[in-house]
Amino acid sequence: MTARLTAKALASRFLGSKFLGSKGVVASTLVTALTLSGAAVSGQAQAATLNWYDLWDTSSTASSRTFGDVGGSGINVNVEYSTNMYWSTQNNGRVNIYDNGTPQKNVLNDTHPLDQYDGILRMTNDRSDDPESVFVKLTFSEAVHLDEFWVGSLSTIGDAREWMSVSAYASDEVDFNNLESYADQRVAASKYDTYENFFGNTNGDYHVKADSDSLVMLDADVTDKVYTTGGVGSQGDGDYGRVFFEYSDKAVQSLVIEHFTTKKDNSAKSSSRYTSVAVSPNSFFTRATTPTEVPEPMSIFGLLAVGTLGVSTSRKRRLA
Repeated sequence: MTARLTAKALASRFLGSKFLGSKGVVASTLVTALTLSGAAVSGQAQAATLNWYDLWDTSSTASSRTFGDVGGSGINVNVEYSTNMYWSTQNNGRVNIYDNGTPQKNVLNDTHPLDQYDGILRMTNDRSDDPESVFVKLTFSEAVHLDEFWVGSLSTIGDAREWMSVSAYASDEVDFNNLESYADQRVAASKYDTYENFFGNTNGDYHVKADSDSLVMLDADVTDKVYTTGGVGSQGDGDYGRVFFEYSDKAVQSLVIEHFTTKKDNSAKSSSRYTSVAVSPNSFFTRATTPTEVPEPMSIFGLLAVGTLGVSTSRKRRLA
């Protein structure tokens, strides 16, 4: 597989001397967590919930799965992932989740030291001799608004640095093997920042170290509407950084997340360390509508009758 998003000059954009000497230890995790919700519009139903813990079957080996009528929204969500992931190739194509419950839903699930990563869809890096990026793509059957989703657990481990790229598209026909072909369909994020700056909160709701803006390197050039973030803190010290996104100005239909690992002092992809990427404990979304679109009374009655205005999951997670 040939990655397209990482052709950027990472060394010149991100790797300043102050990042070269960070220390790391044993196996590392890059976790991508998403919380997706729609902009509030008068007359709209509440956000539907895509809950990985409830929906994901770790025993399955299918690399493309469609979840129908998610949260009673009438919208289907297809999840597709690349097949070059280490954990997947070692486990017959399976992809698991982070599950801090007792007992775990599936014995093949993993745990994470921070609770905000509980219930997250987990994917791992390419450990081949010629490593490429790994991808996960979410495709919505209709255009949606996304809000307050985050990617996290970015860190350094030994001589390696974890990276993540996020890009959203107005099209539902995106191929993550050839993303540049869809560059004209990319949607700019309404907001992309660290937890501290995104919410104006310097303390953090879960874990102070996990929310410090010093633990990640933000993308300095996002004119291409691709947002690449690198880890700075040492995983050995429990320093898992995260960043937040919002897509509320323009609707999207596809969301692509890319993970790759490099040496800390250059941009060459490396497979020397075992790292992972994951997608969202709870994902919230709403159908994209114009501010003037208000359902007819009978439509509202219908929504109430089938329960679309209510959201229920067996394991709810906090948004931040």
